[in-house]
Amino acid sequence: MNLYERMTLRDKGKLLLMWMVTVVGNMVLNWYHRMDVTHSIVSGFFGILFFLSFAFLMVHEFTLVESKKHLHDTIQRIFWVYCAAFAFVLAGYCFPYRVHVFLAVSGICCTLISPLYGLLLSLFLGVMVGMNLFLTEYELGYVICLCIMGAMISPMLTKKHLRRMVAILMGVMALTASLLFGYAKDGSVTQDALVSGVLEGVCNALWIAVGLPLSFKKKKQLEITGYEKAMESDFPLASFMRSISEARYVRCQFVAKVCALCALQLAFDEKLCACAGFYYDLCDNDEPDSIEYATNLGKSNLLPIEVVRIMSQFHGEENPIRTREAALVDLVYETVRSLEVLPKEAGGFEKEMAVHTVFNDLSKNGRYDVSGLSMNQYLTLRNYLIREVEHL
Repeated sequence: MNLYERMTLRDKGKLLLMWMVTVVGNMVLNWYHRMDVTHSIVSGFFGILFFLSFAFLMVHEFTLVESKKHLHDTIQRIFWVYCAAFAFVLAGYCFPYRVHVFLAVSGICCTLISPLYGLLLSLFLGVMVGMNLFLTEYELGYVICLCIMGAMISPMLTKKHLRRMVAILMGVMALTASLLFGYAKDGSVTQDALVSGVLEGVCNALWIAVGLPLSFKKKKQLEITGYEKAMESDFPLASFMRSISEARYVRCQFVAKVCALCALQLAFDEKLCACAGFYYDLCDNDEPDSIEYATNLGKSNLLPIEVVRIMSQFHGEENPIRTREAALVDLVYETVRSLEVLPKEAGGFEKEMAVHTVFNDLSKNGRYDVSGLSMNQYLTLRNYLIREVEHL
């Protein structure tokens, strides 16, 4: 099988456009700073080597792990993130003073796409800029250092309540790093280094404070659309589940509803939890490799990849439950199944005791030890289900 078989013509066109953006961007740098155009030609050939290797890495990973749909979506997201990052980098060199914005570029790239891809692309941009601006070894090392620091701080960017603090932190880091670089280069802190440092700090902080929320909002809209579409009655996999058993389909809808309500209590992603709860029951089947069978169905029917990953953690049997959302879905599913076996005339007390039993048993077997679900969240979820059990 040809390794690039999973890439459509449009996917390859996006990678080609990324290379063309790189070439045009380098030509802009050369024209603006009146430098040797041959460096743009050389960097263009470096770009060919980089994007061929990058495509090989990405297609190989997705060929082994994910479905074609997720490969195409990822390439599209990488394309737009890379183009926006390159434009922002170029804008930084249009000031009278050089303004390096690689701290924010690396952080946002590692947040919106895979951290590995984000770091590789930001480092590549740094090398391209270095070639076309004749950066000294000090300055190139400084750019690489900014990329690494941005990648290290990127996990905090996903936490909304920390974003303002991280924006301020990045601004201070950019200013401090610029002053340190200026001192290492010139042996003193010059006025130019001070002005560049202030500009870098402001630009990096502004992009984190303003640009990142807008990027997350767009990404969130795409994800929510995918989750909602996957639960519609005419979605192929939903129709398949309904054809197996109407009662089971109704249970899946009920689990999805409860998962969404519980996610709201804990400020989790309710759309993700609802969709994962809807398809979680699919892992309970008579196939020899039941979980693999269910996840393969999910991939072939183009379920959102985060839903497939939660399905792969079903009861922690083959893979440990590693996310809070997966823990929530598993707890709700186990609770609903325990309530189903109660007699129809069971009262509120019996239902409350059933919820207590499920949570006590699961807290002892260590199923959620690496999920990241805190004890406070665990108790909040249990208390909410007990309080609402009469309405379940």
